[in-house]
Amino acid sequence: MALLYKEETYRLRQIIFHVRNELGPGWLEQIYHQALFRALKDESVPVLSKPRRMLRHRQTDIHLFEPDLIVWDRIILELKVLSDGRGFAGEHFAQIIHYLKFFQKRLGLLIDFAPDKVRIKRVIWQPRSLSINDKHFDLPDHLPATIKSTAQVIRLAAESIGQQFGLGYSDVIYRDLMKIELQYQELPLRSHIEVPAIWKNTIIAYQRTSFFIVDGQVLLHTVALPHSPSSLELAKFRRALKNLGLSFGVLVNFSYRQLQFFTIS
Repeated sequence: MALLYKEETYRLRQIIFHVRNELGPGWLEQIYHQALFRALKDESVPVLSKPRRMLRHRQTDIHLFEPDLIVWDRIILELKVLSDGRGFAGEHFAQIIHYLKFFQKRLGLLIDFAPDKVRIKRVIWQPRSLSINDKHFDLPDHLPATIKSTAQVIRLAAESIGQQFGLGYSDVIYRDLMKIELQYQELPLRSHIEVPAIWKNTIIAYQRTSFFIVDGQVLLHTVALPHSPSSLELAKFRRALKNLGLSFGVLVNFSYRQLQFFTIS
């Protein structure tokens, strides 16, 4: 399989190494940013510095995206100075994937100017058609009709968001999207739920969570985990459900590969 944008990537690496050799080590990220931007201009490489664009839903601002550099309108460059020596972490890969997805680019370069030799990591984003896994979405017969109806609206809202925005964003973004969509569907919604910790029938503390209570009766947890929720994640959700005195909950996972639904009663 041919390397994506092979010639452009080779040229970029030369320019990046030149910038690091000229400046040397120890500078802040914004210094390397300015130098690389000037170097790309000098080499007649089409480049945008920190383009800003807003993700919106239902006429509401959700999240502002601002990658460091976009070159040739094809490749996103994200610059770092990681002084801890551990290299790129999951959050760095997630960040550039979000940029690639939103700006509809296929290739990104993570660049760390801290080491003696600049560290560069290629990140490929391949859009996928939405796949839905609802084998754990169960509405028992004994559930009240109002809870069933609310759960179905939650499911339809998540599917609508998945179809419109796809997979690959962070849990924070999907929570905000779900909040706006459910409010648009005119469902009462409470956020920033504080779950009581109970010791021997006494509340000893409260823990603030990212859960929603929808229509006063369904606990909703929206996540963006790479794979299926762990047993610990599900156990935490069950505990919150019980301690809040609710009988039913829906966990929605916008994973990188599929939209997953889990119900707990």
